[in-house]
Amino acid sequence: MAEASAASAAAAAAAAAAAAADGMADAATVDAAAGASAPQPPPTGPAYVDLVSQLQGEFHRLSELALAVMSELQRDAAAMPIKSEPLAAALVPAAEAYNESGHIARCSGELMGSYGRLQALIAKLPSLPPGGASEQLDRIRALKAEDAALRLELVQVQASAQQWLAHAQDTYELLAQHEVA
Repeated sequence: MAEASAASAAAAAAAAAAAAADGMADAATVDAAAGASAPQPPPTGPAYVDLVSQLQGEFHRLSELALAVMSELQRDAAAMPIKSEPLAAALVPAAEAYNESGHIARCSGELMGSYGRLQALIAKLPSLPPGGASEQLDRIRALKAEDAALRLELVQVQASAQQWLAHAQDTYELLAQHEVA
């Protein structure tokens, strides 16, 4: 089975290379058939939004767990005197013996499980393209400049459309006046 899939992959790569040599395929087709990974655009849509929501939820869960563990540790800690003051004699002993090792195992298991789920979600995030962060910043700047140019063009088109509308209304008004007379 593995040999058949390897043979079919090799045949597809050879066919793509032959098509490229004949000028029938573009470079992306050849790269995809040969198994080369072309840089993919960042994912968008519901799946990507769902991944971000899952990350936010897991961060929230991890922070809740950390705060709960700290609160439980503070609550269950033994009484300590402050500045050499004697302990209050009327301390009420706990009804049950505190199972420290069980508590630590449970809390650390929950924290590490949440951390593992968080790491798995982070691994699903797309990586930066080969250019890294500086290339992304350049792309963002270019997109902002394009956005500004398009906004200016839209304002100009809107002004032109408003002038045309005013002219059309004036023409209609003239026609209406001559029609009445």
